[in-house]
Amino acid sequence: DELAERKQEIVKLKDELAERKQEIVKLKDELAERKREIVKLQNALERKIEGEIEVLRRSLAQQTREFERKLEPILPSLPDEFEMINFEEHKQNRESWYSRPFYTHPQGYKMCLKVNPNGPGLACITVGIHFMRGEFDHLLQWPFEHSIAFEILNQLQDSGHYRLTAAFVGTQKACRVTGGERAEKGTGGCVPYAKLGHDLANHCHYLQNDCLRIRVSHVVKQDVLQFQRQSIDSRSCHCPIELTMTDFARFKQEHGRWFSPSFYTHTRGYIVCIEVTACDSPLDTHIGVYVHLMQGKYDFSVAWPFRGVITIHLLNQQRDKGHYVKTIPFANAPDEQAEKVTPWVMNSGRGLSEFISFDQLDLDLDRDSQYLLEDCLRFRVFAKVKLVKK
Repeated sequence: DELAERKQEIVKLKDELAERKQEIVKLKDELAERKREIVKLQNALERKIEGEIEVLRRSLAQQTREFERKLEPILPSLPDEFEMINFEEHKQNRESWYSRPFYTHPQGYKMCLKVNPNGPGLACITVGIHFMRGEFDHLLQWPFEHSIAFEILNQLQDSGHYRLTAAFVGTQKACRVTGGERAEKGTGGCVPYAKLGHDLANHCHYLQNDCLRIRVSHVVKQDVLQFQRQSIDSRSCHCPIELTMTDFARFKQEHGRWFSPSFYTHTRGYIVCIEVTACDSPLDTHIGVYVHLMQGKYDFSVAWPFRGVITIHLLNQQRDKGHYVKTIPFANAPDEQAEKVTPWVMNSGRGLSEFISFDQLDLDLDRDSQYLLEDCLRFRVFAKVKLVKK
């Protein structure tokens, strides 16, 4: 009897175990069903969120377009004109003048003009362009690697304007403004005071009634500038050196700027490059030639500021004589033209805005000279450096 009872208990326990197993299977099925429901809800929620995000994105884009359309009438873009009044007061107070902001194009780069009436040596004024923090900076490409053409207007007639160019190629002054309202440093050019007064011969008058008028005209694209950063060999690529400038007709037509490959003044010396411009002559009658110092491999071993003379020969391509020769001395050059420079930056440059007139470039039978041949100019550069022990 006792054994039979034990067998009945065992049977009963087996039945209970089977029931528990069935309950476990049922719970697993319910859990799987819950997981499937959760996945469905998760997918549905993701689709809903994506839909709402897309609606918000479209709404934001629409609001942005409406905002930009509202801004367009009040955001001037190029070309644009400015008027600096009370010039003498700014000069006496040693204050710079800043223009209202302008844009290179609708939804473009934001900039302003700066005029310093007390330029280097107090014999000229500086006129430059500075970047400002803009509403559309996040949509633009940085750094800005082009130039801005602008001119001081002749107030006697609509011709003979004094043309300048703010070249931002290869400079850290073209980066996006992240702190403050505008960039501390800009780029532009110098205008001698002697040029601003009444010029009867050329019928020009730039500073009239204590006022300067400036027109910022257009952006000069990088491919027009033909700026080159070419590798150099310190053992062979140094003065005297010959440089060839091609595509002169296009350069002249577009008031461009051409930069030569960089080279050393002498073995283990200073690195310089030559800039040729067609936009610095007030009456569009001359090309300008400038010398720029650049960062070099041996800057640590040479003396600063740079003191020497760069002699530039514009070669007569009819014969190897009768070259057009000009010297550019750095003996008393201001610091911004002769001091050591930072990586990938050129200094402001020193040279002649009226190096040679366009008329002198063509064939002259009497002198047996021709500087412009097959749309090319050729230069030969010499450097005489004052060596100072450090």
